[in-house]
Amino acid sequence: MSSKKSILIKQIQQLQGVEAVELIMVEPCEDNYMRCHIYFDPETVVDRLTPEEVALRNYNSTVKRGLINSETTKQDFIDKMKEEILELELALLNNDKFNENEELSDISHVCDAYALNYGIDLQSEKESKMRYNETRTD
Repeated sequence: MSSKKSILIKQIQQLQGVEAVELIMVEPCEDNYMRCHIYFDPETVVDRLTPEEVALRNYNSTVKRGLINSETTKQDFIDKMKEEILELELALLNNDKFNENEELSDISHVCDAYALNYGIDLQSEKESKMRYNETRTD
C-alpha cells in the first residue's frame, strides 16, 4: 500500500465514530484536492457522546458519590488536579500508557467539573483561547 494511501486511511480512522474503514479509490481533483471513495461498515460506527454530555454525566456521577457538594471549593478542585497530574507523571515515569491515558482523562474530568460547578462555559473559553492562539506569532 502506498504511504499516501496509508496516511489517508489513518486520518479517516481518526474521524469520530469510525472504527474500521477501507479506502476504495482516490482520484485527483482541481486545486490540489482529491476525491476519496471510502467504504466502512455501518456496524463499526460508534455512537459517541458529545464532550458536553460526557462532562455533565461525569459531574453528576461525582456529585452523586458525594465527592462534589456545596462545600467543595475552587482550591479543592485545584488540589484534585494536582493529584491527578502527579499520577500522570508517575504513569509517564513507569512508561505505563494505559494509566497515562486514564490520568490525562481524569485531569480533563476535574477541569470539566470545576467549570460546571462554577458556571463557566469551558467550551466557549476553549474556543476563545483557540482563536487567540491562532493569531499568536510567538
